[in-house]
Amino acid sequence: MGMRNISEDSGGGSVAPDGGWGWVVVAATVLVLAMTLAFPSCIGIFYTDLQNDFQASNTEMSWVPAIMIAVLHAGGPICSVLVECLGCRGTIIIGGILSGLGMAASSFAQTLVELYITAGIITGMGFSLSFQPSITMVGHYFVRRRAFANALSSTVALTLQNKQTNKKAP
Repeated sequence: MGMRNISEDSGGGSVAPDGGWGWVVVAATVLVLAMTLAFPSCIGIFYTDLQNDFQASNTEMSWVPAIMIAVLHAGGPICSVLVECLGCRGTIIIGGILSGLGMAASSFAQTLVELYITAGIITGMGFSLSFQPSITMVGHYFVRRRAFANALSSTVALTLQNKQTNKKAP
């Protein structure tokens, strides 16, 4: 009778380690949550400058973060398909690349419609592909401490977001 690998359950599947590398995943999830949830709120810092550059009304400018947040949350079905095909890690990488490309492209936007597409749709989809699988990844590394790990990542991310969005502009 040989020794059984402690990382496998009796059915041959792997068991989450409940710590170790999982805490690095929690820290990465905190960063992803803080960035994806805080960025739409931080557009307010540039709001007046963007309004002046694009000569847009409050209503027209408010569509940029609104589209971004809508795509972030509505992209779930696409994200789910990609997670099934590529796994969480691959989907998060694609999301990071997509959100970075969207942000970079938005810096070259000449019209408000271009800003809606680049900052709203492309960046929002990148955020969606990063945000949702990062939360799922925590569950892959924790069983017994899953609730604590999820609560910790969400609480720290929201605390970081509140500190960033509540800073006074100089």
